[in-house]
Amino acid sequence: MLLCGIVDELQKQKSAYQPIYFFCQATDSNLNTASAVLRGILYLMLKKNSQLVKNLRETHDYHDRPLFESINGWDTLCDMVVSVLADESFHNAVIVIDALDECTTGVDELIDFIHRLSAKAIMIIVSSRNWPKIERGITAAPQQAAHVSLELNEHSISTAVVAFIDHKVNQLAQKHEYSAITRDLVYETLVQNSNSTFLWAALVCQQLADNQINDWEVKSKLHEFPPGLDVLYARMLEQVLSSTDVDLFRRILAVALVVFRPVDIAELKFLLGPLGTLFDDTRSLKKAVQQCGSFLTVRNNAVYFVHQSAKDFLLENASLTKVMIEGIHHEHSLLWMNSLKGMSRTLRHNIYNLEAPGISLDDAQSPNPDPLASVHYSCIHWIDHFYMTGGHIQPEVNLMKDFFAKSFLHWAEAICLLRSVHEGIRSMIRLPDSIRTLTAESSDLIALVEDALRFLQQNRELIEKAPLQIYCSVLLFSPQKSLIRRIYLPEVQYWIQNKPLVREEEWNTQIQVIGHHENCKGLDFSPDGSTLASVSCHEIKIWDASRGRCLRTITLPDGSYRSHETKKVALSVDGSVVAIIDEKKCVLWNAKTGRCFQTFQGDLAGKISSVAFSQDGHTLAMGLIGASSSIMLWNIETGVCFRTLCSHRLDVHELVFLDDHLLVSRHQNSINIWNTETGERPRQMETDFNLQRRPIMYEYEVHRIIPVSWRYKITSETAQVELWETFTELYMFVTEYALEKSSEELSIYPRNGMAMRTPKFRRRIELFDLKTSEMLKKMKTSGRILHQALSFDAKQLAIVSYEGVIGRLELSLHRYQQYERKSDRNTTQSRFSALLKALTSVYTFKTKGGHLRSGLWVSYH
Repeated sequence: MLLCGIVDELQKQKSAYQPIYFFCQATDSNLNTASAVLRGILYLMLKKNSQLVKNLRETHDYHDRPLFESINGWDTLCDMVVSVLADESFHNAVIVIDALDECTTGVDELIDFIHRLSAKAIMIIVSSRNWPKIERGITAAPQQAAHVSLELNEHSISTAVVAFIDHKVNQLAQKHEYSAITRDLVYETLVQNSNSTFLWAALVCQQLADNQINDWEVKSKLHEFPPGLDVLYARMLEQVLSSTDVDLFRRILAVALVVFRPVDIAELKFLLGPLGTLFDDTRSLKKAVQQCGSFLTVRNNAVYFVHQSAKDFLLENASLTKVMIEGIHHEHSLLWMNSLKGMSRTLRHNIYNLEAPGISLDDAQSPNPDPLASVHYSCIHWIDHFYMTGGHIQPEVNLMKDFFAKSFLHWAEAICLLRSVHEGIRSMIRLPDSIRTLTAESSDLIALVEDALRFLQQNRELIEKAPLQIYCSVLLFSPQKSLIRRIYLPEVQYWIQNKPLVREEEWNTQIQVIGHHENCKGLDFSPDGSTLASVSCHEIKIWDASRGRCLRTITLPDGSYRSHETKKVALSVDGSVVAIIDEKKCVLWNAKTGRCFQTFQGDLAGKISSVAFSQDGHTLAMGLIGASSSIMLWNIETGVCFRTLCSHRLDVHELVFLDDHLLVSRHQNSINIWNTETGERPRQMETDFNLQRRPIMYEYEVHRIIPVSWRYKITSETAQVELWETFTELYMFVTEYALEKSSEELSIYPRNGMAMRTPKFRRRIELFDLKTSEMLKKMKTSGRILHQALSFDAKQLAIVSYEGVIGRLELSLHRYQQYERKSDRNTTQSRFSALLKALTSVYTFKTKGGHLRSGLWVSYH
């Protein structure tokens, strides 16, 4: 409210000031991100001076729409805004950003950009709640800034609220023909009870304006508006619950509370399900929205809460149970089911009536009225609501099966026309696992959903350009055993007489081929598997691991690395920091801003072999090999090496943080556990086998360390696996694999019951069942494997071929089951008898074909 008045005053002085403004709103995904702020500011500036559009056209056209709207377009947006502000026509510009605290995504980057603008002597006005994080960020601006705390200027605010009340009461008096006595009564009551709060005064005036109240009834009506926002909200909620249309109003408020963005009136009618059929047109539904106790308002045909505090009040437990009697999970369940049923009725083949199957999306014109207008929200977010149901929808799973079997292609066409294929893929990725948790009798649905996901992933680039190819070439050239192909091909391709012969029976395991303009030198997944980082000689790329979309490209300074160097890359736990390591230094980059902020130099007498981030992101551990074998601990924020751990001249080959302060180091024949706070070494575990070349695999949930080591025999070469329990120092041999060549890589992933063998210099990967040693799958790759990185959930593998290409492979094999909790003591060896007494459960693996030795899998409780 305050900044609205400031903007109005600035606009009155056009010769002196030119306000460019943006109002953040936490409840609207189009208004609560840093990118949205810059796009809004850029739009207003170009609207004021359209001649500048041509200067930005080339930059804009270089980026596709999703790229421009995501984090990787941030630098481009910043440069565009700075470029336009540099024009002479904006020499008197004043940037106004309201409610910075309601910018829920990218606020740190936005504050950095505000600093950048302030350094250029550009006037900026920012408002926010007095959150310490934002206050620290704003006060750290390089230029002197004036700060005004409204709490410390109560008199000025109170005067402004009184003026606002006077203005609104005069409007009410004129509209309802108040007498002078009634007018003064309303004015005095509002001033006395408002507590200098604009919002309280505005809500009361709105209710007085909306009701046809007689002059003699005003006094009693004023008693219904108690002072204080929460008390007023409680009174408003009581009015809703006492209405004869309470069921309708409850549903409208429930939808507004759980949707992921504000919906327009047509979408709301659709989401209300059977209640939506009560309204013949959107005008009558708009009236119903406005009668929801003044909690909601309609702007530009979209439904919003009057204020974030109104939504917060309704989301409190006491209020939420009154609005959603059966709970919030039930409301999400209603939304996803109403969405599925409604989309099944609305969506159809060629819904825009395009003239030919090959017509480009850029040439497609939406009809008027748009048939997708009412289902727009549902097409994008129905799966998100499914995730939010909390597993309370088992009886309705068949509804989803019918949708994929009858309407999937229509939905795929719709998200193409809405330019949201990437959102559809994003939401579908977790769907199979979510269904699997609901019921054990869902294998058919899971198989169908997985096939539909691969259908979209494999053909995304084509259908984003020509949506109707979904019904033509995409179906025709899908693998023979594709479920989507089998279901839909007979229905939509009746006019094609001679269908092409498709030799592929199954989907290619390789989801996508991505990479750099030059050979990739290293890659790594973030611990949560959501982000992949890769590095070449001249750039770092940060990828969305689920969609294969490049989020950011960071250009490395010329001469940073030589072309023959093999670089290592590591991501912090939250994926916000990427470390690039060569033999002598480790450079840290901010993955969001692309800024280099720390360089750590190793010891001159040693080489850097490994780095690891602590779980809290405050510490970086650096392992050295050579004459100065040790572990250096660095404070990431200050860049200070605060401790060096002596490894007694044992080369450090790998580091893994177990938590914020427990660090595991792997050496040639031992594993050490360190306390980084004290520098002490509480654990040291030694083995007769060479651990130099094998990685540590740490099971976070059960505190296991599983190093894989080599053991050489005369007749064959084998890979020996040892199991170490982190805190008791117990270990035992688990399994043994035969290898064709010593250059083969073997990785063990107990969490998913999988062993993976990657023969070097060959274009394949082999997956084994860890329990039976049965080979589950052979997968071809795009080239001979040079580097590889596996996501933490072992579902995605990123590989770098000798040709420098990055391939992204799907490793999901649902034959992996949880091992049964039973003990088979007949196969245990006597040397483990003492150990078994301390264990609660034992798992026994039997050999098959001599490749897997019998051993034990130990579970601790």
